Amino acid sequence: RLSRAVALSAAAATAPGPGEFDHAAYTRLLPDIETTEHPL
Repeated sequence: RLSRAVALSAAAATAPGPGEFDHAAYTRLLPDIETTEHPL
């Protein structure tokens, strides 16, 4: 789903290092993604 892809990109952009994926940040965004069209 597009919203999930956007959140994935957002989490990657805020990761501690280049190319790293902050899974914790992504999972924190999930509830908002499910309830709104514009989580960011």
